[in-house]
Amino acid sequence: MEEQKISMLTYDDIERSECSTAWNIGHMDELKSRKYAQPICSPLQAAISDWLYAHRDEIWDISLEEAERRMIADGVLTPDDI
Repeated sequence: MEEQKISMLTYDDIERSECSTAWNIGHMDELKSRKYAQPICSPLQAAISDWLYAHRDEIWDISLEEAERRMIADGVLTPDDI
């Protein structure tokens, strides 16, 4: 019998994924024109998801442009990523 490998998801993993997905859905039309939103599963996407989760209490009340400005200020994005 072949050994099964199990990977446990934590509560934070699920919360992080839900937060990032909800934010992306909320800005779906705007994100189509953003360079940083194109390749999913990239290191940049992981950094953006981490940033969104870390700021999850703030991101719902700010515009996409304000979130991008904050990500640039925090070193997650560069102006060229927009």
